[in-house]
Amino acid sequence: MVGIIHHELFFKHLEGFPHVERPERLKAIVDRIETGPLADTLPFIEAIPAEPAWLTRVHDPEYVDSILTLNAHDPIVLDWGDTVATAATPKAALYAAGAGVQGSRLVLNGTLQSVFCAVRPPGHHAERNRAMGFCIFNNIAIAAADLLEHAGLNRVAIVDWDVHHGNGTERTFAEEDRVLYISLHQFPHYPGTGSPGMRGRGKGVGYTLNIPLG
Repeated sequence: MVGIIHHELFFKHLEGFPHVERPERLKAIVDRIETGPLADTLPFIEAIPAEPAWLTRVHDPEYVDSILTLNAHDPIVLDWGDTVATAATPKAALYAAGAGVQGSRLVLNGTLQSVFCAVRPPGHHAERNRAMGFCIFNNIAIAAADLLEHAGLNRVAIVDWDVHHGNGTERTFAEEDRVLYISLHQFPHYPGTGSPGMRGRGKGVGYTLNIPLG
């Protein structure tokens, strides 16, 4: 069974704010799942918030605290122009990060065969100490780190298929030989990373595979 992990909070992030990464994108996905021919076989599961310890496996504690204590009555820019936060952003980001950990644990314990996390904000551009490319916390990196540190797995593979290279995820595990990071993306394109020559560092060399598509 495939579970859909979701929360109404994800629609609140940037609600009413003119932005490319807007709530309507996720609403379209959720609506299609709920009204599609497989709706009865795809249970929705309410996302849970990430615990601080999950976040700090990937992000600096000071950065995590700066996001969770953000008080944005008006939209504010978190990086050099494309990552915007509103009042609902900290909580939405916390639940988006929690969903990946929640989903992977549900698969590991046999409750579900697989999960789809219908969440926002997204995550793969977020780096250890900064937001970037619409991303606040690196959701997939947080889930992968939990599989290594909490579940005790020896190997985790991340396949990242997106028009943009997941610079934050790659950098998180660049020196890690327990995580195979594979990215299929347009190159050259934002954020300017992801060339085939980027193969990891130290003991992680060979565990990063960048596959530019055009």
